[in-house]
Amino acid sequence: MSNVRLLGIAPYEELRESMATIASNYDNITLDVYTADLEEAITLVKKLNITQYDAIISRGGTAQLIQKAVKIPVIEVSISLYDILSVIQLAQNYSQKFAIVGYNNITETAHLLANILKYNISIITLHHNSDTKEILSDLQNKQFDLILCDAVTNKTALQMSLNTLLITSGQQSIKKAYNDAIERTQYIKAVQNHTQLLQTAFYKQNSKILIMSKDFQSIFSNIDAKHQKAIMNYLKDKIENDNPKYYHTYQSQTYHLNINVIDDNHYLIEIKETTPPMINHQFGIEYLDKKTVAERLSTDMSFSSFITPDMKEKIQKAQNHYHAILITGETGTFKTSLAYTSFLSQKNNQSQLIVIKSQLINDKTWKYLLNPSNGPLMDSNITFLFKNIDQLPLIEFDKLMTIISNTKLLQRNNIIFTYTIKKDDDNQSILNHLNDELDFYTTYSPSVRERQTEISSIVTLLLNKINIENNRDIVGFEPGALQLLTEFDFPGNFNQLYQILKQVAIATDTYYISSTQIETSLNLEKNKFDNLFESEAIKDWINSNRTLFDYSKEIIRLTLDKNNGNQTKTAKQLGISRTTLWRYLNQ
Repeated sequence: MSNVRLLGIAPYEELRESMATIASNYDNITLDVYTADLEEAITLVKKLNITQYDAIISRGGTAQLIQKAVKIPVIEVSISLYDILSVIQLAQNYSQKFAIVGYNNITETAHLLANILKYNISIITLHHNSDTKEILSDLQNKQFDLILCDAVTNKTALQMSLNTLLITSGQQSIKKAYNDAIERTQYIKAVQNHTQLLQTAFYKQNSKILIMSKDFQSIFSNIDAKHQKAIMNYLKDKIENDNPKYYHTYQSQTYHLNINVIDDNHYLIEIKETTPPMINHQFGIEYLDKKTVAERLSTDMSFSSFITPDMKEKIQKAQNHYHAILITGETGTFKTSLAYTSFLSQKNNQSQLIVIKSQLINDKTWKYLLNPSNGPLMDSNITFLFKNIDQLPLIEFDKLMTIISNTKLLQRNNIIFTYTIKKDDDNQSILNHLNDELDFYTTYSPSVRERQTEISSIVTLLLNKINIENNRDIVGFEPGALQLLTEFDFPGNFNQLYQILKQVAIATDTYYISSTQIETSLNLEKNKFDNLFESEAIKDWINSNRTLFDYSKEIIRLTLDKNNGNQTKTAKQLGISRTTLWRYLNQ
């Protein structure tokens, strides 16, 4: 059987990963798979060399749009009765009422399933993407706070603080699409041998190239689509026939671009790396634009689902009065997601979010940040996120406060701090200094313990995320398992809860997670965190400002307490005289 070359275009990242994973099981399929939906998918298709593929695999409305734009077959990954039944079963673990919202490919099957099983479910059909927000607003007003939907609707729902379960195509649906593609493309292969040979030669060579038209359309390239787009956007206002060399930076790597004119309509661009990574990544500094931050909150399916509407509203109001925000919370809470939400809700200073890891700041970092010509702290209309400000040494913190004051930083920019609250956090000098130096708004990221009444809802959302990311079909818990999660302390909070659920979901061979599996995982976590806290306590004891005499005196007192005040027994146990013991106890 001859090889079938497929282009996969998934509306969301997790489907892309599932398509890639399942395709690896086919010996006769070669798959290039991208994440794009609706109009974005059409843009991607126009930039790719479609002639190198035998067919395109996509889903829903995205597949229908692509078919109108290309001449090769487009095979749709369907949503089966089983796919919709699985997500309905998962939703029934949720304590609030829910609705199914989607296009015909989803709602027709949902109606059929509801009629057969006598389910009383609100099912709403979308006819155009512009209808989505109005329909979701109506559901929100009617107290529907869980929406079962596709990827496009999911983005809008999350922006409106509605909880969602993403309706995904299961493994069988993806396999069926591949089998259909294999059967159909056996009869219509039209790729010429010399084109295949040319493509193979380009992909195997070490040199990176981009062939593009003079109206900036990608004809062929052996670099990824995002890098192609970045190069073309960079050259759009710069390229000249008499200037064949340019330098372009992408993902902190500088490239030398050598432009060759092929004919009147096309350029051949040779792309070579020229320098090591820029200083910003070397010192723990990350540059994010608004689009990237929004993608991390939506398409990456982060913990943004747990940010309540009340928290969002308070942050939005604070933006009008404060240029500095402090986000506190225990380890494993969603402080970074809350910081991203704060950045996106700002009306000003949104040109860039610069994320700085506080624990990595040193003299070289300051030199870079304060460079008079291009230092970030000398720029304007930016928001800075200092992550884990509690890990910044006090001397470096004092430098930061001096810089903020002397450069009038907050008149030009915004600052967000995250602060991790620890158990027995007696040394709060950073917080005290912040209160003395800055006028800022404080918000709190609650722990899992403080949201125990919401455990059922939280676990349902996380389980949906885990199913999508790991090709699982878990639909719920056996009796008692959810109660064990509710009663656990979760010192690592949402990160710990997510990791426990992921490990158990991957290990189980059934559709339901048992109480035995949960109990075993929780016991392992308890032992791990007990050892961690014990180690941290020892570190704090050693790192305190004490003399050798102070340490010896404390050891003697602890041993004396253990021996119920018996000085003779204590002196003998420690190998010292009673006179030495007396001297330590009375000084």
